[in-house]
Amino acid sequence: MKDFIRKNFNLYHLIGIILFVALSFFYWYRAGKYSDNMLQNNLFLMIIWGILVGYLFADLVSIKQYQEATIRCYKMAMVATFVIGIISGA
Repeated sequence: MKDFIRKNFNLYHLIGIILFVALSFFYWYRAGKYSDNMLQNNLFLMIIWGILVGYLFADLVSIKQYQEATIRCYKMAMVATFVIGIISGA
């Protein structure tokens, strides 16, 4: 279980969850508690919504950084192959 959490949960996820929980609480406080909508009227559901959206938003950010690092590695491998090909006279 610890390996699963370490692999799928990082600092970006924690920041995203805290940020969106705070935003969902602020929205509930300003407009949601007077609404007729079940999701907006219930503080517990708004907090759960903030956790889910915060995790997903932070996951998009961390995936983008992972993809950039992977692309950078591929570019370095291509440059290294090109340089080796030029040095070897191919």
